[in-house]
Amino acid sequence: MTSYSRILIDFIKPLLNGRESEADFLLKAQSGMIAWNHVVTDEHNLPLEVELKQLYEQLTRSHPDSVANLNMLVIRKLMYFSGYHQFIIKVESRKKPEGSRTLYVESIEAEKFRKLLSN
Repeated sequence: MTSYSRILIDFIKPLLNGRESEADFLLKAQSGMIAWNHVVTDEHNLPLEVELKQLYEQLTRSHPDSVANLNMLVIRKLMYFSGYHQFIIKVESRKKPEGSRTLYVESIEAEKFRKLLSN
């Protein structure tokens, strides 16, 4: 089974400097999720354009400097992660039993997600 937590971290690596607070890391991961899902939605013609556009506008309004990062991530998804077609539905920071934090990601195959949307 593919770990989308690991894939998302690798995907957003150009945004990371290693000094992020937990909140900043999570914001970067969520930005990655938006860019990732934008590409998956487009590639699989998922009926989520309005919702993703609203998320994109919200993010760029609250963080205007993020537009270039989102565009870079879209290109990165197309170039380096084109073999992955899962739609990311959840990104959270979770505490491990020993106290450290981990990125938790839930994803679903794009076609299964389409069926859920149509029901």
